[in-house]
Amino acid sequence: MARRYARWKDAVGTSVAALWPVVLTLGVLRNPGRYSPYAVYSGLGSISSQSLSSLPTTDANVYGVSYALGLRAASMLVHGHVPWWNSFEGLCAPLIGELQAGGLFPFTPLLLIHDGSLVFHLALEVVAAVATYWLLREYRCSPVVAAAGGMLFATNGTFAWLANAAFDPICFLPLMLLGVERSRRAAAEGTGGGWRWLAAGTALAILAGFIETAALGLILVAVVAVQRAFTLDSDKLRVYARKAAAGLAAGIAIAAPVLVAFQSYLQNGFVAEHAGNAAAGRLGAEYTPIMVAPYLYGPIRASINPAIHSIWGAVGGYAGFALLALAVASLFGKRDRGLRIALAAWVVVSVGDTLGVPGIHTVVSSLPVLNHIVLYRYFPPTWELALVILAAFALRDLATSSRAEAVIAVTTGILASSAMLLVGILLDPRPVQASRALVPAAFHRSELLIVAVIAGLLLAVLAPTKVRGVLVGIVVVAEAAVLFAVPLLSWPAHDKVDTRAATFLAKNVGSASFFSLGAPAANFGSLIAVRQLNIVDLPVPKAMVPILASLDPYENPTSFTGMHRLIPGAPTPAELVARNVPLFAKYGVRFIVAPTNLRLFGTTHAATLVY
Repeated sequence: MARRYARWKDAVGTSVAALWPVVLTLGVLRNPGRYSPYAVYSGLGSISSQSLSSLPTTDANVYGVSYALGLRAASMLVHGHVPWWNSFEGLCAPLIGELQAGGLFPFTPLLLIHDGSLVFHLALEVVAAVATYWLLREYRCSPVVAAAGGMLFATNGTFAWLANAAFDPICFLPLMLLGVERSRRAAAEGTGGGWRWLAAGTALAILAGFIETAALGLILVAVVAVQRAFTLDSDKLRVYARKAAAGLAAGIAIAAPVLVAFQSYLQNGFVAEHAGNAAAGRLGAEYTPIMVAPYLYGPIRASINPAIHSIWGAVGGYAGFALLALAVASLFGKRDRGLRIALAAWVVVSVGDTLGVPGIHTVVSSLPVLNHIVLYRYFPPTWELALVILAAFALRDLATSSRAEAVIAVTTGILASSAMLLVGILLDPRPVQASRALVPAAFHRSELLIVAVIAGLLLAVLAPTKVRGVLVGIVVVAEAAVLFAVPLLSWPAHDKVDTRAATFLAKNVGSASFFSLGAPAANFGSLIAVRQLNIVDLPVPKAMVPILASLDPYENPTSFTGMHRLIPGAPTPAELVARNVPLFAKYGVRFIVAPTNLRLFGTTHAATLVY
């Protein structure tokens, strides 16, 4: 028999979950114009990313790839052109086949509107909230619990930290799981449908443009789908399998133009470490504490300690103290026992691989397909969703369990989160010692937040049964909101973009190209439809690699920015440019853009100052 829901309750629950990331983000920013990757990372803003005390995101590709290339693809789409090719990046490169621009992603045109990057990210967070809400309703959670789950996943650690293209497919993970669960229910009840949500989620996850996140999400979906098959009678399994296969096949078929273009590009592209065993890397013990206390070392890149500073370039998300505690507490529940175990196993395996746990890391990193993915960076959204589902189950349990059962479950969860924090600190105390010395205020705020969360959970779990789940939910949602808000506060309050250089280049470059030494940043040419030799992308055309190496052998061809790190005994980027002017001209460069303090060509006549 078809399941019926109280429509008004679901309307309210869906609205609360959907509005939460919007209200929270706008409330923290106050001025939406602050959220400007262009201003912060293009090199043309009055406040550069290098001058900020902390950064709003861990990856500058939120501008160079997601925004710049996404805007180029969106502009072509709305003008009636299929964005197969980008004539303004490097020596020309595929655009749809590059994937990260989201050339055929339905949400990409949002980048064209005012504050487009903010609107784009908020739209995906709203999708994440709504999809998680209905997934949890399908798992028989109440509207209140489902709303809390939607709010938690819409403010997850990856959304908070990683705003590049890896952000984009994440919101479709719960949509794919919703398709699996509705397929299972339809098979059990002998009705049609269910698989369409799986098809939509699969297609959109692939079209979103970050194949690593989409692939890991599909593996989680497959694990859950297998587990849910064990809940069906044997005569229903074939129908369920057929529905699940139809959903996946339809989704892949819809995304086929992108996949074909990507496969074609891979045959002629340079993918750096992804050609080998990219999964061999791992994060050290210093990551363990910040999984539960994300700002124990201060906000993103706030600390000048080298070990702490470098870790921000590798992390992909966090859990939070209360979320992990509730996920552990959910393991005491009996309903959906198999699903709880499967999700917990996924968390253990994925986090174990991230931390390099012997045995787990060896096996996972050697698996086909997975060995080409930087797993420690892109696993987090999958285990974050697993933790949110488990936490929702814990909230559901608290509404019916006795006080003693609730206290035991939640206390065990608190102890597990505390153990993870303390073990991580004991394994490598140096980052904590550095944090206490370099960013004492942030360190103590993290301590206070953990104490407040522990006190809040313990007080809430002692409340009467009717309100216990609600109060515990408020604590975990509040902690997630605080953690999510910290990077938002790092967007500069006032930042103006210098448009004069862009205007000059747009008027004068013509059919030639320009090369910059840092500013404007790589891929800026794609924004203003002017050819630029600088390129930041993955893949890059294989034929272009030796050309770039002849211009600067010390630069990474996937990040050819004109700003390679200083190497003792090696020429600086400016010296290489001055030395190779004829070679740059050979490849179509007409203008070199450089900071005025470089005195790039000195007294030579290799070039003429024009602006």
